[in-house]
Amino acid sequence: MKSGYYRNFHLSYCLVCKNKSFDINKGLICNLSNEIADFKETCSDFIIDINQKEKLQKQIDFNIEYEYTSKLSEEFNDFIGNPYFKESEKFDNCMINYQDGKIYKSNFNDHYFLISILFIALIYNLVKSFSDDFNLKISMIILIVIVLYIIFFPKKVIKKIEIDNEGITIKENKIFWNEIYRFGIYIIPGKSTQFDLMVFTLTRGHFTVRLNEYNANHQEIVQIIKNNLKK
Repeated sequence: MKSGYYRNFHLSYCLVCKNKSFDINKGLICNLSNEIADFKETCSDFIIDINQKEKLQKQIDFNIEYEYTSKLSEEFNDFIGNPYFKESEKFDNCMINYQDGKIYKSNFNDHYFLISILFIALIYNLVKSFSDDFNLKISMIILIVIVLYIIFFPKKVIKKIEIDNEGITIKENKIFWNEIYRFGIYIIPGKSTQFDLMVFTLTRGHFTVRLNEYNANHQEIVQIIKNNLKK
């Protein structure tokens, strides 16, 4: 597990543990050691605070019910174009090709958009350069910019959703499997129906990502998450 993720992982336990305490300098700590958590995978001193957990669960249930859930049928929502939240358990189980990890890369990103604009500008100036030396110089500058951009910046703009044995990473936020309380797909019907993956956690609110922007089938990703949560 990467060290930068430890704190969120620990908090997913500590916030619903009876042994939690608070220090004005350190934040949430263990009242047995008076230190922040330092376990790797599980905590041997973890005692679940049922009341706190149920309180957090009720808050999430309320938000889902009144903000995202439609009382109409799925078919009618699709017909009138009304957005609705479809719980993960309402999706039929399906066969998937998944082993230890999965990465969904974005279909479109700023990197390719900028390269396309620069390439069009390059072609335009090359055509104009036949009658104007100034445009030839501009074309050379654009060509240099394109080459430098491709060499130094492509990796910084590629978006991805990553799933592994620890959890799911959405927009650079690592969500561990034990953090997840509920999840599903927020469906926005239309000519090009939008599918938003929504993951609700007990300790960090909810995370949303539009799956249409990635090479991600919403039914496949729901099944992968369901399989990991059962482990």
